[in-house]
Amino acid sequence: MKKDNLQFYNLSKGAKDYNFKEFDTFNIIDLGNKNLFELAEIIKKFDVLISIDSALIHLAGVLNLDVYLLLNYNSDWRWFEDNKKTVWYPSVNIIKQNQFNKWDNVIENIEKIINIKYKKKFNE
Repeated sequence: MKKDNLQFYNLSKGAKDYNFKEFDTFNIIDLGNKNLFELAEIIKKFDVLISIDSALIHLAGVLNLDVYLLLNYNSDWRWFEDNKKTVWYPSVNIIKQNQFNKWDNVIENIEKIINIKYKKKFNE
């Protein structure tokens, strides 16, 4: 999924340079040094936010932003058994593994979402 107009950001604290080597073709901008207030202002401008279960999901949920939460098959209790939505944050969309240790369905769903949003934004 190489689209020249896409920009990816790292929002995780403590990520090391070697964490980005595998994905260097994506030109990831590292914003992991920002505090939560700064991140709140930044993520409000994103077209889509995709994350694992982290403080970032909770921040985006409180801000009612369009966000996609990637969960493993045996996810934390707070996400319950629903595979699509959460009672905590209506704007959070859940994409959960169908099988333990298999991420294929999660990656396929994210690719579809990015493609749909890309087409809408760039009228393709």
